[in-house]
Amino acid sequence: MKTSRYVLLIASVLLSAALAFVARDLVRDLIVVPLSFLIWQLGELLKGVAQLVQWGILVVALALVLAWQLVPELKRPSRKTSGGRMAGGEVETMALGLLRAHASNYFKWQLAHRLGRVSRRLDELAGRNHDGAAPSTSVLEFLAAGLNHSFVDFPSRRHMFDRPTATPLDADPDQVITYLESRWFMNGKNHAESL
Repeated sequence: MKTSRYVLLIASVLLSAALAFVARDLVRDLIVVPLSFLIWQLGELLKGVAQLVQWGILVVALALVLAWQLVPELKRPSRKTSGGRMAGGEVETMALGLLRAHASNYFKWQLAHRLGRVSRRLDELAGRNHDGAAPSTSVLEFLAAGLNHSFVDFPSRRHMFDRPTATPLDADPDQVITYLESRWFMNGKNHAESL
């Protein structure tokens, strides 16, 4: 599996080099020559404008940029604040965390941290003597990784083609959520309001 990735990488580099060699005249004629001619024309145009006018334009432009930043009335209202999207609640935040958890160790750790805080709060409510099934080792390691570690403590992929190493953050979030839901109704009480 690892060798096929390297073969694919080498093939794409060779194909890119071949296309660059074949298209070099086309790129020179369509991009490099017109762009260099435009730059030359702009340079000749600037030679015809007095130095005092050039500095005056620069000072006016900088004054406008500073005024735009310092005077709030000159700024356009942001689209986000005017009738934009409302801030997400806890459920939406958790759902986004579940979606992003596949992207990197940071999002996995963030999800583990949130679920670990819920588990800690359930422990506080139950007084550490809860009835129910004991969680699996992977669930306990997942919750401990979220509470006792940072996301930088877990190795990430060094290269795009490296296979990620296994960490406690790789536990299935569904198992963790199922475990936490089983503790939701401890001692015959619904602890949803206390979380």
